[in-house]
Amino acid sequence: MAEKVLSEMIQNGFYPDAYIYRVLIDGTCKTGMVDHAYQYLMTMVDSGFIPTMATFGQVINSLCANGRREDAVGVIQTMVQKGWVPEVVSTIMSTDKREIAAPKILLEELLKRGHITYGSYEVLFEGVRDSKVNSKRSRWLKCV
Repeated sequence: MAEKVLSEMIQNGFYPDAYIYRVLIDGTCKTGMVDHAYQYLMTMVDSGFIPTMATFGQVINSLCANGRREDAVGVIQTMVQKGWVPEVVSTIMSTDKREIAAPKILLEELLKRGHITYGSYEVLFEGVRDSKVNSKRSRWLKCV
């Protein structure tokens, strides 16, 4: 339904703004349509809009939960290339403590680029520690 409305908007000369993209991404992540969420995020970035850190985190969490490590890394790389790194670790790790978005992926990618701080290590450590006592840790393990 959302895709139909989006298509009609574009056909009539109305193009989505950052808010519309965020709503589409949120809805597609929540309904398990990870491919669509990922495409909306990439289109949003390519269109010049800056997604919120929560939006990035939501897509990365969804990709990891569905075993799409390479795409999750691609999203992180896009963030790093655009200079949107400082808040990423804490945002992703705090989006939902029960569903951690691959701390190992984050750590590897940020270390490669020298974008890791003591605070980031601390947040990652807490997330990993919390996941070990959590019954939903299997999602984290899929990405590691």
